[in-house]
Amino acid sequence: MANTPDWLTQGATESKPEPATQPDWLKQGATAVETEPPARGLKGWAGDIAATALKGAVGVPEALVGLADIPTGGRVGKFLENEGGTFGFRPKQAREFITDTSNSDATKEAQRKFQEADGVWDKTKTAIQNPSLIAAAVGESLPAMGLGGVAARGLLAGTRLGQMGATGAALAGAAGEGVVGAGQQAEQIRQETKDGLLTPEQTGYAGLTGLTTAGFGALGGKIANRLGIGD
Repeated sequence: MANTPDWLTQGATESKPEPATQPDWLKQGATAVETEPPARGLKGWAGDIAATALKGAVGVPEALVGLADIPTGGRVGKFLENEGGTFGFRPKQAREFITDTSNSDATKEAQRKFQEADGVWDKTKTAIQNPSLIAAAVGESLPAMGLGGVAARGLLAGTRLGQMGATGAALAGAAGEGVVGAGQQAEQIRQETKDGLLTPEQTGYAGLTGLTTAGFGALGGKIANRLGIGD
């Protein structure tokens, strides 16, 4: 049998087609296409509402513990946290667990976009494009606002603010909001520290947050009184 010439075998191997590859512009275009956000559905809405209510409920004891943290340098919160123990008061972990188990995929995606947004403008734009984030933030703050109302009523009953009518009520409400805001901020700062405690500077930041919150509350109450509407 005659052998196949070398030039013929070389030609056969050289003529094998190479696998087709996609051009770079096509690959880039495929990755640039964003997928549609997941649908929330009735079950998703129910989960989001439940998650908002639960996170709001966590904020109430968190504020109370934070108020105890301010004069103790965070020692009350650290003691209640019981790090490494089976049980403990851990608001941060509770919120993360609620998010993982109750929030819908649509809300998780919106939260991811908000966290990845860079700067105040981008975060504001993302929040406007995802109004459910704003609604959830408002819903989570309602229980803390109720706690601030309790503090305000205590101030009205125990100080001369109760004798100042609408102005006194507005100031008491602002002070109540400030107290709760300072407590929440103090405990949230403590949760992020390495030693689980608060430095005097960090305590000062929490107090400044409370004063700022009270200032905005007083301004809002003043505007409400001038408009003749309830504060």
